[in-house]
Amino acid sequence: MTSAAVHDTNTVASYLAQCAVIPTHITSGHTAIVLVGSAILPTMRAVFDYLLDIYITPTSSFTLVLCGGIGHSTSLLRDATCEAYPNITREEVEGLSEARIFEKAMRLAWPVLCGRIDRGEIGYVIEEESTNCGANANLAVDLMVSREISPENLIIVQDPTMMRRTVASFEKAYDSLATNFKPKQIIPWSTFRPRLSLNHEVVRWDITDFCDKNASVNELWTMDRFLGLIIGEIARLNDDVDGYGPIGKGFIGHVDVPEDVLESWIRLKANGGGR
Repeated sequence: MTSAAVHDTNTVASYLAQCAVIPTHITSGHTAIVLVGSAILPTMRAVFDYLLDIYITPTSSFTLVLCGGIGHSTSLLRDATCEAYPNITREEVEGLSEARIFEKAMRLAWPVLCGRIDRGEIGYVIEEESTNCGANANLAVDLMVSREISPENLIIVQDPTMMRRTVASFEKAYDSLATNFKPKQIIPWSTFRPRLSLNHEVVRWDITDFCDKNASVNELWTMDRFLGLIIGEIARLNDDVDGYGPIGKGFIGHVDVPEDVLESWIRLKANGGGR
């Protein structure tokens, strides 16, 4: 991969990650944190660590929503979980939804957080029927509404390559709801921006900005999968006849993809992902 291809890859990946700064203290109102199923475990650990450390005031409250059924990448999550947590066997996670796999890891490695949940200090909801990005949003929102959970702050955590489409899906899911159910702010938190570096003609992952300080490059995507994902995501977000926006399939609202991101995407496609 050339330095130009690395630059284009980082441009596209940074745009897709849409990573906001998460407040370390929320002193009032209700906050829901939706962790959407993916095989990128550093996002899961960042969420559980955040909730473990969060200070809950008398005027603030939190709900953790684990979201994800069984989809095309669930087997990758099973593999990643068993690799990262040897005490979890393949037999234990076989047939489980992505949300339940997250729960199993949380019960094993975050017992103090689980204690806070079991005591009712932090709300807890599981959505395990969704099988794609749009369903993640629709079913998670439906479930929160049915439980009368109307967060002022909605923090969404997802595989960074899918963050922007996931946020757009949640925004569309909330569109038709009464104002009292709509969050005042939707906060995208992919917990890191995927970034490559090129040193002496060797391409490496740069993990310096990961919220999960125990992250390993071995827990990330293979390079071919990563490049395929980011190229495919821009194709979905771009509001044309082939995309997921109103001009195309109508799964999400209109998204303005910046010109520099589109130019980087076009070059990556033309060069086979920069490989």
